[in-house]
Amino acid sequence: MIEKSIEIYYDVSTILHAPGGDLLAALEFRNDALEVIDAALEDAGAGEWEGAEIGTDPLTGAPEVNFGFAVDDFDLAEAIVRAAVADTPYVGIREIRRSEQGAPHYA
Repeated sequence: MIEKSIEIYYDVSTILHAPGGDLLAALEFRNDALEVIDAALEDAGAGEWEGAEIGTDPLTGAPEVNFGFAVDDFDLAEAIVRAAVADTPYVGIREIRRSEQGAPHYA
């Protein structure tokens, strides 16, 4: 069985309530954004929360926050996420990364 997930990334520097990279404020922002997005995905039966992290962008070294959801349909889940954050403080998503585990491998 193929397991699909999406991870949503925000740059800490773009979070309005985290001036100068305030990590506590960034974590609060992440948790609030996660609640909004989780509710939207759950209401649509399109995703289930898997986890959340704080770390650094491997390319730039800049601080980032992220969280992920198990999903069945990438396009549907991403559309729900973008609709949920439209016109909110959480609209500034840097990236929505898609991942598949257990996909068949052919030689």
